[in-house]
Amino acid sequence: MLRTSKRDLLVVPLWANSSPQALQHEINKLDSVLLPLEQYIAIAAASEIADLNRYRIIRNEALILKSLGEARQKPFVFLLNKN
Repeated sequence: MLRTSKRDLLVVPLWANSSPQALQHEINKLDSVLLPLEQYIAIAAASEIADLNRYRIIRNEALILKSLGEARQKPFVFLLNKN
């Protein structure tokens, strides 16, 4: 799947005389790193966590990202889509 990104990147190469192909290669590598991160943040923005152990709903994106990154999940804690 070829995806064209619409993000603004300022790429300053360490080498002085870089070719346009080398610069495009660096931009493609940066895009491959940033794309999954952006999708992860988008999931956190469109979700909320229902914690039935504490009887609360978590809507804070930072707490949702932290909960998604945990290796072991607690029982009765659910990720819900806001849609």
